[in-house]
Amino acid sequence: IEEYQKILNETRNLQNEINNLRNQTITYLDSSSTEQSATATGQNNIISTGGGNNIISYAEQFLGEKNPSKKAGDNPFVRVERGGSCDDLATYVTDNSMPDDSKADWYKNLTEKEKAWGPDVFRAAKEAGATVKLNEAQAGDLCAIDLNGNGGMDHTVIIKEVKDGKVYVIESNGGTVQNKTYNESQVCSIARTTK
Repeated sequence: IEEYQKILNETRNLQNEINNLRNQTITYLDSSSTEQSATATGQNNIISTGGGNNIISYAEQFLGEKNPSKKAGDNPFVRVERGGSCDDLATYVTDNSMPDDSKADWYKNLTEKEKAWGPDVFRAAKEAGATVKLNEAQAGDLCAIDLNGNGGMDHTVIIKEVKDGKVYVIESNGGTVQNKTYNESQVCSIARTTK
Protein backbone atom coordinates (compact mmCIF):
# COMPACT_ATOMS: atom_id res chain seq x y z
CA ILE A 1 0.00 0.00 0.00
CA GLU A 2 2.89 2.38 0.71
CA GLU A 3 4.28 1.82 -2.79
CA TYR A 4 0.84 2.43 -4.28
CA GLN A 5 0.48 5.66 -2.27
CA LYS A 6 3.93 6.80 -3.41
CA ILE A 7 3.04 6.19 -7.07
CA LEU A 8 -0.29 7.98 -6.60
CA ASN A 9 1.45 11.02 -5.08
CA GLU A 10 4.01 11.12 -7.89
CA THR A 11 1.20 10.90 -10.44
CA ARG A 12 -0.64 13.79 -8.78
CA ASN A 13 2.54 15.89 -8.75
CA LEU A 14 3.09 15.22 -12.45
CA GLN A 15 -0.54 16.07 -13.21
CA ASN A 16 -0.15 19.36 -11.31
CA GLU A 17 2.95 20.19 -13.35
CA ILE A 18 1.09 19.39 -16.58
CA ASN A 19 -1.85 21.56 -15.50
CA ASN A 20 0.50 24.45 -14.69
CA LEU A 21 2.12 24.16 -18.13
CA ARG A 22 -1.32 24.02 -19.77
CA ASN A 23 -2.41 27.14 -17.90
CA GLN A 24 0.73 28.94 -19.07
CA THR A 25 -0.01 27.81 -22.61
CA ILE A 26 -3.63 28.94 -22.38
CA THR A 27 -2.47 32.37 -21.26
CA TYR A 28 0.13 32.61 -24.00
CA LEU A 29 -2.08 31.30 -26.77
CA ASP A 30 -5.11 33.22 -25.58
CA SER A 31 -5.19 35.03 -28.89
CA SER A 32 -6.18 31.72 -30.45
CA SER A 33 -9.79 32.80 -30.10
CA THR A 34 -8.99 35.37 -32.79
CA GLU A 35 -7.51 32.64 -34.92
CA GLN A 36 -10.61 30.52 -34.38
CA SER A 37 -12.97 33.30 -35.40
CA ALA A 38 -12.66 32.17 -39.00
CA THR A 39 -13.75 28.64 -38.20
CA ALA A 40 -17.47 29.25 -38.07
CA THR A 41 -18.01 29.01 -41.81
CA GLY A 42 -16.99 25.37 -42.12
CA GLN A 43 -16.32 25.96 -45.82
CA ASN A 44 -12.55 25.79 -46.04
CA ASN A 45 -11.17 23.06 -48.26
CA ILE A 46 -7.41 22.71 -48.27
CA ILE A 47 -5.54 22.50 -51.52
CA SER A 48 -2.23 20.82 -50.73
CA THR A 49 0.77 22.52 -52.26
CA GLY A 50 4.54 22.27 -52.12
CA GLY A 51 6.01 21.19 -48.81
CA GLY A 52 2.58 20.36 -47.41
CA ASN A 53 2.19 17.54 -49.93
CA ASN A 54 5.60 16.21 -48.94
CA ILE A 55 4.69 16.29 -45.24
CA ILE A 56 1.42 14.41 -45.76
CA SER A 57 2.92 11.83 -48.14
CA TYR A 58 5.75 11.17 -45.71
CA ALA A 59 3.41 10.86 -42.71
CA GLU A 60 1.03 8.52 -44.53
CA GLN A 61 3.72 5.89 -45.02
CA PHE A 62 3.62 5.30 -41.23
CA LEU A 63 -0.17 4.85 -40.93
CA GLY A 64 -0.95 1.83 -38.77
CA GLU A 65 2.65 1.60 -37.56
CA LYS A 66 4.31 2.64 -34.32
CA ASN A 67 5.30 6.31 -34.12
CA PRO A 68 8.68 6.41 -35.93
CA SER A 69 10.08 9.37 -33.98
CA LYS A 70 11.38 7.18 -31.14
CA LYS A 71 13.64 5.27 -33.52
CA ALA A 72 15.22 8.38 -34.97
CA GLY A 73 18.69 8.90 -33.58
CA ASP A 74 17.62 8.04 -30.03
CA ASN A 75 16.45 11.62 -29.56
CA PRO A 76 16.85 12.29 -25.80
CA PHE A 77 13.80 14.54 -25.83
CA VAL A 78 11.31 11.88 -26.90
CA ARG A 79 9.23 11.57 -23.75
CA VAL A 80 7.11 8.48 -24.34
CA GLU A 81 8.96 5.18 -24.24
CA ARG A 82 6.43 3.30 -26.33
CA GLY A 83 7.10 5.32 -29.43
CA GLY A 84 7.26 9.08 -29.05
CA SER A 85 4.54 11.62 -28.40
CA CYS A 86 2.24 13.60 -30.67
CA ASP A 87 4.72 16.50 -30.77
CA ASP A 88 7.59 14.17 -31.63
CA LEU A 89 5.68 12.67 -34.57
CA ALA A 90 4.66 16.06 -35.97
CA THR A 91 8.18 17.49 -35.88
CA TYR A 92 9.84 14.22 -36.95
CA VAL A 93 7.67 14.14 -40.07
CA THR A 94 8.27 17.83 -40.77
CA ASP A 95 12.04 17.40 -40.32
CA ASN A 96 12.30 14.40 -42.61
CA SER A 97 9.74 15.12 -45.33
CA MET A 98 11.45 18.00 -47.13
CA PRO A 99 14.79 19.78 -47.51
CA ASP A 100 15.78 22.54 -45.11
CA ASP A 101 15.37 25.24 -47.76
CA SER A 102 11.63 24.41 -47.90
CA LYS A 103 11.16 24.85 -44.14
CA ALA A 104 10.23 28.15 -42.54
CA ASP A 105 13.16 29.91 -40.86
CA TRP A 106 11.44 30.00 -37.47
CA TYR A 107 11.00 26.23 -37.61
CA LYS A 108 14.61 25.58 -38.65
CA ASN A 109 15.74 27.61 -35.62
CA LEU A 110 13.93 25.37 -33.10
CA THR A 111 16.12 23.23 -30.87
CA GLU A 112 15.45 19.51 -30.59
CA LYS A 113 14.15 20.13 -27.08
CA GLU A 114 11.67 22.73 -28.34
CA LYS A 115 10.48 20.38 -31.10
CA ALA A 116 9.68 17.78 -28.43
CA TRP A 117 7.14 20.02 -26.64
CA GLY A 118 4.14 21.33 -28.58
CA PRO A 119 3.68 24.52 -26.53
CA ASP A 120 7.26 25.52 -27.43
CA VAL A 121 6.59 24.91 -31.11
CA PHE A 122 3.41 27.01 -31.14
CA ARG A 123 4.98 29.76 -29.00
CA ALA A 124 7.85 30.06 -31.49
CA ALA A 125 5.43 30.08 -34.43
CA LYS A 126 3.38 32.84 -32.83
CA GLU A 127 6.46 34.92 -32.05
CA ALA A 128 7.58 34.55 -35.68
CA GLY A 129 4.16 35.51 -37.06
CA ALA A 130 3.82 32.02 -38.54
CA THR A 131 0.42 31.10 -37.11
CA VAL A 132 -2.52 31.11 -39.50
CA LYS A 133 -6.28 31.16 -39.21
CA LEU A 134 -8.17 27.97 -39.85
CA ASN A 135 -9.56 29.27 -43.14
CA GLU A 136 -5.94 29.77 -44.29
CA ALA A 137 -4.72 26.31 -43.21
CA GLN A 138 -2.81 24.12 -45.63
CA ALA A 139 -2.05 20.44 -45.66
CA GLY A 140 1.10 19.85 -43.62
CA ASP A 141 0.47 22.65 -41.12
CA LEU A 142 0.88 21.71 -37.47
CA CYS A 143 -2.26 22.13 -35.38
CA ALA A 144 -2.78 22.39 -31.62
CA ILE A 145 -5.94 20.58 -30.51
CA ASP A 146 -8.03 21.07 -27.36
CA LEU A 147 -9.10 17.57 -26.32
CA ASN A 148 -10.97 18.35 -23.10
CA GLY A 149 -12.85 21.53 -24.00
CA ASN A 150 -11.02 23.89 -21.62
CA GLY A 151 -9.61 26.09 -24.38
CA GLY A 152 -6.02 24.93 -23.89
CA MET A 153 -3.72 22.93 -26.12
CA ASP A 154 -3.64 19.20 -25.31
CA HIS A 155 -2.43 17.59 -28.53
CA THR A 156 -0.37 18.26 -31.69
CA VAL A 157 -1.47 16.93 -35.08
CA ILE A 158 -0.66 17.40 -38.77
CA ILE A 159 -3.49 18.84 -40.86
CA LYS A 160 -4.53 16.94 -44.00
CA GLU A 161 -7.74 18.77 -44.84
CA VAL A 162 -10.38 21.10 -43.42
CA LYS A 163 -13.86 20.44 -44.75
CA ASP A 164 -17.47 20.90 -43.62
CA GLY A 165 -16.59 21.93 -40.07
CA LYS A 166 -14.12 19.07 -39.58
CA VAL A 167 -10.34 18.98 -39.41
CA TYR A 168 -8.83 15.80 -40.86
CA VAL A 169 -5.40 15.02 -39.47
CA ILE A 170 -2.59 12.51 -39.08
CA GLU A 171 -1.51 11.92 -35.49
CA SER A 172 0.07 9.66 -32.93
CA ASN A 173 0.19 9.89 -29.18
CA GLY A 174 2.59 7.17 -28.16
CA GLY A 175 0.83 4.46 -30.12
CA THR A 176 0.29 3.95 -33.82
CA VAL A 177 0.14 6.65 -36.46
CA GLN A 178 -3.45 7.15 -37.56
CA ASN A 179 -5.92 9.35 -39.40
CA LYS A 180 -8.34 11.17 -37.13
CA THR A 181 -11.01 13.86 -37.34
CA TYR A 182 -11.65 16.77 -34.97
CA ASN A 183 -14.24 19.52 -34.88
CA GLU A 184 -13.08 22.98 -35.94
CA SER A 185 -13.98 24.22 -32.46
CA GLN A 186 -11.17 22.06 -31.02
CA VAL A 187 -8.45 23.97 -32.90
CA CYS A 188 -6.30 26.18 -30.65
CA SER A 189 -3.56 27.30 -33.03
CA ILE A 190 -2.09 26.44 -36.43
CA ALA A 191 1.60 26.78 -37.29
CA ARG A 192 2.93 27.01 -40.85
CA THR A 193 6.26 25.16 -40.99
CA THR A 194 6.89 25.59 -44.72
CA LYS A 195 8.04 28.64 -46.67
